[in-house]
Amino acid sequence: MLAVSSVAYHIRDEYVHDIGESQIVRACADALQEKIGPLPEKSDALIQNGTGTLRSRLRNVMLAAHSVEPGQSLHALAGECMRGMMSGLDAKSRFFDEAEIRRFQSNRNVAGVGLELAGDGRIVSSIEDSPAALAGIQPGDRLVTIDQTPVQGRPLPDIVSLLQGEAGSAVDLGIERPGEKQGLNFKLVRQLLRVKTVRIARLDPDTLYIRISSLRSDTRGELMTGIQDALKADPSLVRYIVLDLRANSGGPLNAAPGVVAPFVPRGSLVFTTDGKNGDARMKAYAFPEYYLRNSKDPDHVDAVRPLLATASMAILVDGSTASGGEIVAAALRQRSNTYIVGTRTAGMNDLQVIHFIIGNRGIKLTNGYWLTPTGQNIAGKGVDLDATFTPPDDPFASRVFMGTEHDANLKSALSYIKAR
Repeated sequence: MLAVSSVAYHIRDEYVHDIGESQIVRACADALQEKIGPLPEKSDALIQNGTGTLRSRLRNVMLAAHSVEPGQSLHALAGECMRGMMSGLDAKSRFFDEAEIRRFQSNRNVAGVGLELAGDGRIVSSIEDSPAALAGIQPGDRLVTIDQTPVQGRPLPDIVSLLQGEAGSAVDLGIERPGEKQGLNFKLVRQLLRVKTVRIARLDPDTLYIRISSLRSDTRGELMTGIQDALKADPSLVRYIVLDLRANSGGPLNAAPGVVAPFVPRGSLVFTTDGKNGDARMKAYAFPEYYLRNSKDPDHVDAVRPLLATASMAILVDGSTASGGEIVAAALRQRSNTYIVGTRTAGMNDLQVIHFIIGNRGIKLTNGYWLTPTGQNIAGKGVDLDATFTPPDDPFASRVFMGTEHDANLKSALSYIKAR
C-alpha cells in the first residue's frame, strides 16, 4: 500500500500537468478491473467520492480488488495499480516493475560487440577498436542471425538485447555482405565498451568539424580534449566551425552547460526549466559550477574560448536532434555569427525524473520542461532554422557517410557559413 500511495503523491504533486485525485484513483481502479474483472458495485462510490485522503481511497480500491481475486497478492495488485496510474499520463512517463529495475541496473555493466545498427538490421558503423571493427564487419553489412537466431523483422531493441551479454562471453553473428554470394560468420567476444560521444577533425586549415553524437557527463571532457588536441596539431586560426548535432537525442540535463560553455561568453544563460514545484525550476549558466562535477576538476574552457570566439558556426541538425541536442543548439544561437541549419528538429523539451519505489520498483515521471535562453518553448515545433536543407534520399546512407566527403548536408552547411 505504501508504494501505491507514494506513486500517487508523486503524480499529484510533481506531474507537469494537473491531475486530480479522483483521476488517479480511477486510473488505478481501471487497471485493476482490466486485470481481474469488475470490482464490487460499492467501489464506484469509493472511486468517485472525494472524501478521505488519497491514500485511504486507494487502499479501499485495492482491498476491493483483493476481495474479488483473493488469489492475487496485494503486491501484484499494487503493481497493476501503479502501472495504470502511470500509463495514462504521457508517452514518457511509465512504471518499472522488479524485472525492469534489475535490467536497468544490470545494463550499467552490459557488454557488447560495438555495432551501430539501423532499424532494418543494416550496420551503420563499428565502434573503433571494438570486437566488430577488429573482426572486419563493415558499414552496409546486414546482420542476419545472432547465435543462429534470425533477426529479420525483430524490433531493434530486441536485436540489441541479443547482441549484449556478459563481458568475455562469445556470440556468433551471421552477416550478409553486398557483392558476396555466401553469408559470412563471425565469432566475437563481448567486451565492456565506452563509446566516445565527440569526434573532431580539420576539414580545411581554417575549418573545424565537431561531431557530438549524444550528451553524457564526460562529453565536456571529450570535447575540451578534442579541441585542444586539434588546435595543438594545427594552430591555424579557426574561422569556421561545423557543430554536427544530427541524431543527437541528448542525455543528462546537466551535461549541456559544459558543451555550450567553450563557445559562448562566460556566464551566458544556457536554459531555464519550469514545472509544478520548486525542484523542477532552475536556470543553468555557462559557469564552471554548472558543469564541473568536482571543483578540483581541470577547467580549460577560459583558455579555449578566445580561440573560437570569432569563428562563424553552423549547427547542423535533423529530425533526430532532440531534447539535450536541441538545448545545445538553441543555447548557441545567442552566439554571434552562428546559424542553425538542416532539417526540423524533434521539438522535445519535456523533462523526466526517476523515483525508486519500495519493493524494488520505480517510476519515470514527466515533471517539467525546458525553455531556450530567450524563453521560447520549442515543444512540437523544434528549434528555429536559419536554413532548411533537403532531407537525404537514403537516410541509411546519410548515417554511414555522416561527417565524410560524401555527406551532402555537411557540404551545404560549409557553403552556407562561408558565404556569410
